Amino acid sequence: MDHVATELLRSMYSTESQLGAGGALYYLDDITKISREQGEFLYEFHKTNKPVLSVEVGLAYGFSTVWLLSAMKDGDYGHHIAIDPFEDTHWNGIGRTRASLLGMEDRFTFMAEPSLIALPRLIEEKRQAQFIFIDGDHKFDGVFLDFVLSAHLCAEGGHIVLDDMWMPSIRKVVRFIERNRSDFSARPCPINNVSIFEKTGTDTRDWRHFVEF
Repeated sequence: MDHVATELLRSMYSTESQLGAGGALYYLDDITKISREQGEFLYEFHKTNKPVLSVEVGLAYGFSTVWLLSAMKDGDYGHHIAIDPFEDTHWNGIGRTRASLLGMEDRFTFMAEPSLIALPRLIEEKRQAQFIFIDGDHKFDGVFLDFVLSAHLCAEGGHIVLDDMWMPSIRKVVRFIERNRSDFSARPCPINNVSIFEKTGTDTRDWRHFVEF
């Protein structure tokens, strides 16, 4: 990881004020972030798999975005899309400025829409993502919808990563995937707060299929 990314992460994890919309500096809370350990894992996982297209649901301050874009920069590959309807209204545009600070504007697209609109648009455009990071709405129905739509967007052999396994709502979605989606296989992960699923086939369930979860 280059000096620019390293210094940017140091500053963010120190909760120093960060550049946001309109060139202003804004305060960061000490809650909305992924851990360094998780960031390092995402960096290595992304860099190892080298997705042509990666998609991130939930941008906020852009902690995970910096790790993912840094992997792309160091490995010279891919394009990244981040989705967050509250980026400018709640997060002061801090997350989306990370791409320009890293010199990665040409490999970054920001969609200022709810994921229930943005993800179907990408599907309609026949895009295929090899890596999808779900860290947006943390209510069960929101995460469930993000997974269902992401499953259509995800290429076979690609991965869907769900954040915040400490939350019952996320664990419930993970149980649904494990028990009802044979086209996805759980992959080992050293980070307890993350679940990873690889798309290993197509969804061939009978219309009557249902397993309690």
